[in-house]
Amino acid sequence: MSKFYSLVQNIEKLRKEIDDIQKSDDEVKKEQENKTVEVGIVIPGIFNFSSKNISNEIYQGKDDKDEIKNIYNICNQNYTKLTNEITHVNVKREELWKNIRDIQEYLSNLGILTENKTDYSEFTLENIEIPKLDKEINFLNNKLEVLERDARKNDIEYEKYEGFLNTTINRVINPFGSVKAERKLEAINIAQKKLYVTLRFYFDYYKDSLKLQNPYLEECIKTAKLYRESLNSLLDTMDKKILPFLEISNLFLKSLIIKELVKENKLNENMNLKDIESPKTIGNLKDTKYNIYYTFFENLFHLYTSIELAFKENILTNLMFFKNNYLEEGELQDIESKIRDSAKTYPEIGTFDWIISIDTSDEEYIYSTKDIKFLNYSKSIKEAEEKIEAINDKINDVKKNLEEIEKISNELK
Repeated sequence: MSKFYSLVQNIEKLRKEIDDIQKSDDEVKKEQENKTVEVGIVIPGIFNFSSKNISNEIYQGKDDKDEIKNIYNICNQNYTKLTNEITHVNVKREELWKNIRDIQEYLSNLGILTENKTDYSEFTLENIEIPKLDKEINFLNNKLEVLERDARKNDIEYEKYEGFLNTTINRVINPFGSVKAERKLEAINIAQKKLYVTLRFYFDYYKDSLKLQNPYLEECIKTAKLYRESLNSLLDTMDKKILPFLEISNLFLKSLIIKELVKENKLNENMNLKDIESPKTIGNLKDTKYNIYYTFFENLFHLYTSIELAFKENILTNLMFFKNNYLEEGELQDIESKIRDSAKTYPEIGTFDWIISIDTSDEEYIYSTKDIKFLNYSKSIKEAEEKIEAINDKINDVKKNLEEIEKISNELK
């Protein structure tokens, strides 16, 4: 087996791993079942020969037995789940408008809210831009397709120069031409091997990024679900408790005005309840026997600001994190050092390559690695985790305000 055949084997293995991470759960399960069956029918015999696996001579990537084989597919599923949650959140946020409109009317009539009223036009949809996970996959497959095609062609060409007999014949017929051709093939192999090893590291690094993304995505889904449930609870409580009680509170406050009109003998028998305005001085109820109403409207105002914020602000939109933060110099140098060590090629004993080293500059230009960029995923995720904490704080504020006002409304029943 030639060194080009070894390279082809490794490329095929890498391409299979790329396919594996995209498999569905059912495909993975079926594959595991098939492997179990295959292991069960192996029959040892005298014709079983062991052979050297030449593909192991090139960097094989990480061997993590506990890793999730179809991590790409799982991340993709989580992105879909998150998108669905955001869609439901948008529906609930838009439903808040009716409550905002009604509360604004009550608070305005009581003189609590005098300006900067929220308008429906201020509503905007939460819109999370899903990163294209297949961008790296397509990049890898395109590179490997070209590399495999060329390696197969070179493997066929290398057969003309492989082995003692071919070498002897070539040296007799065309000594200088054969040496030049062999060195050219060797230069190509070195450049192709370096490209393969770089792609192999890139794929391992990409898988690591998916492993980082997956738990973060699960946290995003939890946060979006918690937000949706909070909005649902808010809407339910507003409809069943707060808005009905607002109407009762408004009638009670008008009764205080009626009481004063009766005391001053200013009540007209032709007066309608609509003619009597609610008092504009809710603050006068503080520290009186009607203090609980003051507390109710105070908490209602705080709840209103939270509802207004939920309606107008896209607090989930910034959950997605992938900025183009490339690895810093020290981290990048560490990877480049590992790539050089793994792609290192030694000249064969007894060849001309021991005397004069092979120039691979032209070949490395053709099989360039300059467009292979390593992104710093962990930095972006760390920044995004801080955003999740801030979002959870806002959700907790809404829940706290809701609990306070619900407690008061229960006391006033």
